[in-house]
Order: sequence, then structure tokens, then C-alpha cells
Amino acid sequence: MIEKDKQRKLKVLSKIIYILAKIGKILTYIAIPFIVLGMVIIPILMNKIDIKNDRIILKDKGNIISIVEKNDKLVINVKDAKVAEVTGTKDISKIKDFFNNNSNFFNNNSKGTIIAAGETALAFALISIIIAIILLRRVEKLFKNINKNDTPFTCDNVEHIRRIAFLMIINIIIPAVVSAVIELILKVDLNIHFGAYNLIEILALYVLVYIFEYGCKLQQDSKCKIYGE
Repeated sequence: MIEKDKQRKLKVLSKIIYILAKIGKILTYIAIPFIVLGMVIIPILMNKIDIKNDRIILKDKGNIISIVEKNDKLVINVKDAKVAEVTGTKDISKIKDFFNNNSNFFNNNSKGTIIAAGETALAFALISIIIAIILLRRVEKLFKNINKNDTPFTCDNVEHIRRIAFLMIINIIIPAVVSAVIELILKVDLNIHFGAYNLIEILALYVLVYIFEYGCKLQQDSKCKIYGE
């Protein structure tokens, strides 16, 4: 028999977890419209902006933001009118790196390619969000069951854990898939790969499912309860 104190702690912790899962699920829903909005904005924004050498060109208003280096400082102009200047060495270096990197990026990739990569990344992000919502719903149900029932080792809980493990495995694999697709589209190395650590996570999740399934069968065979009356 599990001591009443440990039983009480388990019930309190399980209640906290299922409440947090419920809150997390609600908050995750909020991310969906922002991702969808991003998918709408990216094509519009990309068609209105060009970055060439030391200039950002805003097509809709005809504005050109240019960066000119003079006497160890950077002068920021809009339509050839000075609006600001940067004097710090680190700040100058960051701004120059930004323009150099993005200028090369825009030169090496067409706008259609960049839009396709951005839309792909956001689409996968949307899939991950939906998976996270389903996962949190399962977590909520699992710990609600643990809080209310006599034992955590039930067939219902084993099924919840199996589903949670499956969804977590998908979310472990997704970043590597997204990285591979975007690297293929943009021909850049994002340095996100599926490695040994990810494989260990997946195996650990599988083992956890089997442990709970084994515990459930042991309890059924022994016809006993984990908790006291």
C-alpha cells in the first residue's frame, strides 16, 4: 500500500499538471492565428521589399533606406535625407553584417524561393502547434485520471501515454524534416539535424509506454490496488 502522504502528494501534483496542461492548451490556441497571419503577410512583405548592397528599397512608397559609411560611422538615410547615425564599433559591425548577409541571401535566392521557404516553415510550425494542442489535451486527461482514480496503472492511462509518446516523437522529428526541406529550397545549411540525442529521446518514450503497460498488467494479474481504501 502506498502511504497516504505519498498518495496525497501524487494527487496534488497530478492536479497541478493537468491544470497547467489545460492552461497551456488554451495559450497554444492563441499562436494559431499569428502563424496564419504570418503566412498571409510573408508574400505581401517580400513583394514590397528589396535588399541590395547597402540599401533597403520599399517599393510601395518609393522610399530607399541607405547606409553610408563616413569617417568611422554609419549614416542612415531615407530618400537621401539623414535620419540617424551609428558610431559604436560593435553596432556598425552588426549593421554591416546584416546588410552583407541579407544582400547575399536575396541575390542567391529568388523571391518566389524565399516565400516558398517561409510558407513551408510556417506550415510546419502550424502542424507542430496542432500536435502540441492534441498532446496537451492527452496530458490533461492522463493526469486528471491519475488525480481521480485509485491507481495510475490503468488501460486508459496506458493509451494516453502511448498517444503522448507518439505525438512527442512526431514533434522531435519535425524540426529535422523542416530543416531538410528549407535547406533543399534555399540551398543553405541551417545546421539542424536528426541526431543520436533525438534517437535516445524516442527510445526513452517507447520504453516509458512499455513500463506503464507492464505495470497495468501486473496490477490486473495481482488484483490489488496501489492506494489504500
